[in-house]
Amino acid sequence: MFPVEITYRHTETSRALSENINARAHKLEKFYDHILNCHVTIEAPPQKHQHQSQLFKVSIQLGVPGNDIIVHRDAAAHSKDEDVYTTVNKTFAALRRRLEDHVNIQRDNAKRGR
Repeated sequence: MFPVEITYRHTETSRALSENINARAHKLEKFYDHILNCHVTIEAPPQKHQHQSQLFKVSIQLGVPGNDIIVHRDAAAHSKDEDVYTTVNKTFAALRRRLEDHVNIQRDNAKRGR
């Protein structure tokens, strides 16, 4: 099992969200068992007014042999109604696709005898 580090910026730490992130990160290990580490950053812009909605940015850096896979998602750029869980889920979905690409490239290189 690889370490998962979660950083919260300009927002409170959430145990439920952290558990969701850990579960999603470790689910990737079933697909690819050479993951070295995972760092997730949940960021909300500093709030000037309490009635403003939270528009979260999520970044994931996944350490794998050879390089890191990095994916970002900004809820404000996609939907102003997107909550942090949706943003996290969509970011992990994009990460999974990038990880699949990484694995396919490794398999192709192994077939070529590299």
